[in-house]
Amino acid sequence: MSSRSGWLTSLTFWLCLLFSAAIYATVALSPKLVNWIVLTQQHRANQLRLVAIENQVEHLKKIVSALKTEKSFAQELARVDFHAAGTEEQRIPVAPDLALNTRSDAANLNLPAPELPWYTPLLQTAAYNARFGDALLGLAAGLIIYAFTCLHENGPGLAPRPAQREPTAVRPAA
Repeated sequence: MSSRSGWLTSLTFWLCLLFSAAIYATVALSPKLVNWIVLTQQHRANQLRLVAIENQVEHLKKIVSALKTEKSFAQELARVDFHAAGTEEQRIPVAPDLALNTRSDAANLNLPAPELPWYTPLLQTAAYNARFGDALLGLAAGLIIYAFTCLHENGPGLAPRPAQREPTAVRPAA
């Protein structure tokens, strides 16, 4: 056997073992990995909600401070809220999205959930579908059997085992 084909056989052997180990790790670790992914996404969503609430609190603190210190702001706010126009004012109707919003809406707590990674459905299938997991484990076992039966060979520096000799009886010295 040439050194090139020996090298290729060895590489194929180790790739089969590595691939079967990756398949086994996928089946064995997928339930915990799916839980970790879901918890990470929930954490991110909670962080986004927390930021929205913190922004609303800061906005409301500014309004409270302005209401305490500036009397004209309180008067203007009441006038806008009650749609009371002064005698010298002329109101121009505008679209609702262009109108001055004096009251901040509640923080948007219904933010869309961040998307799960593309490989999550495969992990969920491996974690929760016993037939699929068993098929993957069978594939890993088949790869290992193939690697050790078809690709494993004695290397150039390895000699075959010598045949064992029969032990000889030792005679006691007289």
